[in-house]
Amino acid sequence: MLVGLKRLIIGTPLEAPARRLMALTSSAARKNERDDDALRALIHTLPPDANCVDIGANVAHILTAMVESCPQGRHIAFEPVPRLAADLRRRFPQVDVRAKAVTAAPGRIAFTVVPSRPTRSGISATLDLSVDAAVEEIEVEATTLDAELPVGHRPTLIKCDVEGAELEVLLGARRVLREHRPILAFEHQYGGHPTPERTARIHDELTALDYRVQTIHGAALDRARFADVVAAGAEWNFLALPR
Repeated sequence: MLVGLKRLIIGTPLEAPARRLMALTSSAARKNERDDDALRALIHTLPPDANCVDIGANVAHILTAMVESCPQGRHIAFEPVPRLAADLRRRFPQVDVRAKAVTAAPGRIAFTVVPSRPTRSGISATLDLSVDAAVEEIEVEATTLDAELPVGHRPTLIKCDVEGAELEVLLGARRVLREHRPILAFEHQYGGHPTPERTARIHDELTALDYRVQTIHGAALDRARFADVVAAGAEWNFLALPR
């Protein structure tokens, strides 16, 4: 089908924009891989007994590094898509896998699943879907990180990839971040509808918790610069480090 579509486009006015789109998509994929490699490199520096939390574990691109680098740690993974959570439990019996969405308040919420692109699934109320694909909506249990982490569980690193619900995760994790001071690795980007006010609030929340924000590769970002790189689509993977 894709080959046939290419044949229809070649030689038409659509060819140039289609090639530009393909180049952008390929460039974004390469950047995603470099960013993931940088996060894995950071995880590899953690002590063997470090505890990690993976919010939006999905197909375990990062959870694998957590388990391999910190084999003595107690790891918790949140993945609300039932079939993905079941697969994670099968593959990682040593990980506490919870089939829940993490947000600002507990309850039952609508969750949009993209079967062909599972990494683009997210909480329906905050998902800014920019992919042209079939979706299905399910109801899932929602919780907060403050409510979920067991007493005495001190996370060293939290990864958050929740397709638009980053602010809500922060609002429900203030106690954990304030008390335990973990490193926070999070994704934040715009889809079809820019939300600069949410971007500013994310930086404000982290600043209020005495965290500093930087790119995944270490470039410091004040409030204005954070807003600029998100708006430009130049960066979407970030670290928040306790001061």
